[in-house]
Amino acid sequence: MIDDASLSSSTWPDPRVRAPFLEWKTCVLTRISEYEHDARALWGNLSVVAGHCEQLPFMKALKIQTFHNRDEKKRHILPLEVSQSVIVTVGIGKDTKAEEALSKKFVHQVLPNDTLFFGADPILDVNKELYSKIGTFLPFAVSGHTGISQARVLESKLFILYFPNWVI
Repeated sequence: MIDDASLSSSTWPDPRVRAPFLEWKTCVLTRISEYEHDARALWGNLSVVAGHCEQLPFMKALKIQTFHNRDEKKRHILPLEVSQSVIVTVGIGKDTKAEEALSKKFVHQVLPNDTLFFGADPILDVNKELYSKIGTFLPFAVSGHTGISQARVLESKLFILYFPNWVI
């Protein structure tokens, strides 16, 4: 979690980012606080929360594009200047349509040729092959702590505990 202490003005590469980020963070945290103990409700309402917080005045200046996968939308803020970008996908979910569209539509136009794509997912089956066509596949899950542990992964609308067998 990004705390306010880590947001000192000296740690931000561009001071114009700090105040808007804190405003957005406050909006999101306020809206999701009612779902603190209900993960399903949180995930079920996250797009509503995001939509509400996108109405903040400073958000209108951002070039936000929507890219569609089979079962979800991914949002990307286009850079203001053409410079190297790093695109990170956390949880590939056996679907890279959004990343492919981003790559095809914007590399050479908005994103430079040296834009890097990284995708992380603990399930290698299908994900590695799909993401390797776009960028670098990383066989990891994202967690609040460092270490090797089980991941709770959504498979066929059910959450299953998954332990990567490639570790053993």
